Amino acid sequence: TGTVSDPVDGTDPSDETDLTDGSGNKKVLHGNTTYTFSNCSASTLYNFKIYPYTNSGSNIDFKITGAPSADATTADEVIPDIIISEVADPSDNADARFVELYNLGSTAIDLSSDTWNISRQANGSTWADAALTGTIAPKGTYVISYSSASFNTAYGFDSDQNAGAVVTGNGDDGYFLYRGGNHTAGTLIDAYGVIDVDGTGEAWEYTNKNAVRKNTVTEPNSTWTAGEWTIAAATAAECTPGEYDDNVGWNGGTGNWSSSGSWSNG
Repeated sequence: TGTVSDPVDGTDPSDETDLTDGSGNKKVLHGNTTYTFSNCSASTLYNFKIYPYTNSGSNIDFKITGAPSADATTADEVIPDIIISEVADPSDNADARFVELYNLGSTAIDLSSDTWNISRQANGSTWADAALTGTIAPKGTYVISYSSASFNTAYGFDSDQNAGAVVTGNGDDGYFLYRGGNHTAGTLIDAYGVIDVDGTGEAWEYTNKNAVRKNTVTEPNSTWTAGEWTIAAATAAECTPGEYDDNVGWNGGTGNWSSSGSWSNG
């Protein structure tokens, strides 16, 4: 608030550095010239008052008159740029369903440290959540599967995480990416679908299809936007887990378009 109570001579203050209750203090030891409060909130005005002192314990003596004051506003919080990059419900293999995430940023992101969750809302009503683990590399993908064994059989490599209770979307279920908790406690960062809406007949329905985020997307979007997606009928062979925004080259010749061997990255 900017109202700071003066310390009292002879009373050595205890440190109180948790500012979430509206105030705090730090006794900076003799010889130290700086101190940083590291647990501040974003976009918040903080007021400070600085009291010189001498001695310690019951002999501590503060200079009250003319103690300098200052204030500063913290910067906006920077939210890591993770997006939902592909949602798949292949027509020939329901067990090969998956959701792919992509890290648009230039630094690796530890999913556990910020409590990221992938959440599914079935038919616009029932929710299921999965807390994500591991790390997404910069410009890298992270694939969450319905069945780890079926995913490996269909695509030839392991998913990053298996979440069979969540990745069961059959075309009319929305997927939502939350940071800081699940759908009840976290902040919605990115969305595939519309909350509380059954996807049947909606522009985002993906029954027997896969939906791929266009590589022109530069940031997450908590409101599903049709222009950011390409949705098409797809078998498992036509889905592309782990390949978002890759540079892919044709190997040449007259091979089958749908054959992985026809492409530079398999």
